[in-house]
Amino acid sequence: HAQREPELRPLPRRERRRVLLGALARLTVSLVVLIGIYIIVPADRVIDDTAGTNLVVGALLLAGVIAWELYRIVRDPYPEVRAGVSLIVVVAFVIIMFSLAYATMSATQPDSFSVPLTKSDAVYFTVTTLATVGFGDIVGTSQMEYLTVIFGMLVGVSVFGYVIGNVTAMMESFDP
Repeated sequence: HAQREPELRPLPRRERRRVLLGALARLTVSLVVLIGIYIIVPADRVIDDTAGTNLVVGALLLAGVIAWELYRIVRDPYPEVRAGVSLIVVVAFVIIMFSLAYATMSATQPDSFSVPLTKSDAVYFTVTTLATVGFGDIVGTSQMEYLTVIFGMLVGVSVFGYVIGNVTAMMESFDP
């Protein structure tokens, strides 16, 4: 017999509340840490003089975060709950990573975009790019910015595809 994963629904109310509050606490701490890092890290500092190196470092960090979250999902007694938290954390990490990249590009090369970007502008630009809305009010002006935006769009489309696929699978397996 294959061992079944524990289900959240048949848990006693107190235990279910404990599991969900634990997930909410992990999510809150993760988001506070990510936002804190974004606020604290100065945009005018770069890991390397080349934006390409920074992109590679960002991609490796993203791969590491995804690998860690997948590892935690597989080992968690309630993988569905962990997966929900992990999804939000990964999306937040992607937004923070690209926002910091855009803010850094703008701070170190002021002519990189059509307007100088503050950190708030960088978050706005990141979300419009990842959501594939792209209002056109902020645009890249060099090849490196174009490549970063293209990479961001691909990540955004991939994340949305993953989310839609998982939500569809969850809805299909939902048994009220």
